[in-house]
Amino acid sequence: MKRAWGRGLLFGAALVVGSGLAGTARAEEGVEKAISIAASYGSEMNDTVRATSGGFYQSNDGAMIGITGIVSVGPVAAGASAELAPSGNGIGSKTVGGLAGVRLPVRPHLRLLLLGEAGIRNFYDAPESLGDDPVTPGELSLPYVGGRVGLSWLAFKHVDLGVMAFARTDIGEGTMVVQRSSLLGGPGTATTYDVGGFAAGVALQVGIRFDTTAPFDKG
Repeated sequence: MKRAWGRGLLFGAALVVGSGLAGTARAEEGVEKAISIAASYGSEMNDTVRATSGGFYQSNDGAMIGITGIVSVGPVAAGASAELAPSGNGIGSKTVGGLAGVRLPVRPHLRLLLLGEAGIRNFYDAPESLGDDPVTPGELSLPYVGGRVGLSWLAFKHVDLGVMAFARTDIGEGTMVVQRSSLLGGPGTATTYDVGGFAAGVALQVGIRFDTTAPFDKG
């Protein structure tokens, strides 16, 4: 039910933003129209996996990577992102979501991005050693909402460099159990984790951007 709710939210947001983009393109000939695709690498503070019993816990803070695509017409921007969050405690997570907001000119080659986002965070088995048994359940998904603020600089003709700050929170919680084998062959230990929470970070981005001020319909 939660996954269906999240997909429905994304679909509805896409329809609204898509209609706005189309209307803006028809009404304002000569406005900037751009498409960009960028890879990101940064540091994330992640509190989405928390031990509740069993006594084994380590921070999930660490490096994150991702890819983002954005299309804009005038100030209106929409896109999508996929990111791999830091893993720990034998549990990893990744997010896939939609973006909607504004891309505002600051200087001729500098753009400010203010974007809201919503999507799905997927938790999965990410063993840290050969002795880790599969996580139960092996996969669990929760919807999330969040936002990001970024600066994008067109350094060369199509090379786009930027920095992004982001924050997101999962909607609801779940429970996953990691069973760890004993190194000496004795009975293993089981640790129960609550999954779903808050994550935030900063990332550098590099990608390509194509833009034009020509109208879509030149006739």
